[in-house]
Amino acid sequence: MGRWDDKDSANYKYTSSRIKKIRYIIFAGFVIVGIVILVTFMTRSGVTVDIQESGSANSISTISIKINNNTPQKLENVMIQFDDNGSKINYGSINPFTSVPVTPEKQDFDFKKITVSANDGSLTIIKNR
Repeated sequence: MGRWDDKDSANYKYTSSRIKKIRYIIFAGFVIVGIVILVTFMTRSGVTVDIQESGSANSISTISIKINNNTPQKLENVMIQFDDNGSKINYGSINPFTSVPVTPEKQDFDFKKITVSANDGSLTIIKNR
């Protein structure tokens, strides 16, 4: 028999076991990467409100609010309200996996609480300052 016909040679056994090990290592790598991506996505999923303030006591202060929609559903009829007695701002809709910056009006800069409601009130997020 020729060199390629003899499948019982020691070199073939070494090569096939080596290929199997490499396949398992690659498969395990894909599993680990998938788990890391899922854990990262799961911890950041949902609708969140981030409040960012800049400026000192004597200078001009800036307040920026970022609303993150990390869900696969589109949020409809998004309403934003600063404090309990503030006016409601209709923002429309927020697409999936996007974020929207919102800046309050000058009279609303001293708010203590922001309320974001969506989908006709079925989803409500309250963030304290």
